[in-house]
Amino acid sequence: MAGEFSRELGVKVSAGKGRLGKLGFRAGGNAGYGLRRRILIDGVTPGMFLSDRKWKSIQTDRVTLVPGPAEEIALVRHMYLQFLDLRRSERGIACALNAEGHTFYGRPWTRQLVRTILTNEKYIGNNVVGMVTYRLFTRQIRNPPEKWTRCEGAFEAIVSRHLF
Repeated sequence: MAGEFSRELGVKVSAGKGRLGKLGFRAGGNAGYGLRRRILIDGVTPGMFLSDRKWKSIQTDRVTLVPGPAEEIALVRHMYLQFLDLRRSERGIACALNAEGHTFYGRPWTRQLVRTILTNEKYIGNNVVGMVTYRLFTRQIRNPPEKWTRCEGAFEAIVSRHLF
């Protein structure tokens, strides 16, 4: 019975996360380079910023993403321009950023970090939920795009749709 209860609870949590995602709110995870998490009091009024690994404390509050520091936003846009205009590879962009002395929160840039920024829709303001599924005692499953829950224009875009 405990296993069945856990499975049912997992279905409810997934449904709730999808519902919040469809409304444009974040339901977990880090903000990403160039973005910050911000509390919306009662889902409307902008509140304080959440630092990494911090949770909201009031159940009726919601979390959204807002643009971060100007230098991080400029670096994200610079990555897109290098990829599109200069036809640099993800690894080439990472090497160039490291050579210029830029770091990813104190760590060197890698191809995968650059790829994540270039392919994540949150940089054009979309909130996408349900890309992967985790079930109890099973591996992560990548869901097909038609199963994803998407809210377009949920956040202020850092990069234009045209560039993305």
